[in-house]
Amino acid sequence: MQTGDGDPAAAQSSAPHPSPRYEYGELIADGDLPRTGGVPIIIDRGQKQRTLQYDVLRDAEGRKLKFNSIVDAFNRMAREGWEFVQAYSTGESNDCVHYVLRRAIETPATKQSNRSEDR
Repeated sequence: MQTGDGDPAAAQSSAPHPSPRYEYGELIADGDLPRTGGVPIIIDRGQKQRTLQYDVLRDAEGRKLKFNSIVDAFNRMAREGWEFVQAYSTGESNDCVHYVLRRAIETPATKQSNRSEDR
């Protein structure tokens, strides 16, 4: 009678997958930001910023990205692996909207898991 206990493939498929780790960012759409064409959107990745200095989204060549709408910005972020987490408003009339996003980052455990799945 064979139980399959010694089958490495069976053991591998039942092994738990490591939980993904995430990095978080926040898109901020604020009607009070200076307009340079398109919808004014900045990103916060937790970096230190001086007053009135904003981090804008840039392409691979370092050029500032301009968006037609917040949905246009979301679509760009989705293509780069980001997903929506939550939104909230701030300001006197709630005119500044913050969109929290995240994307999975590879850790040694997830790299190992991905390699074993490819076999």
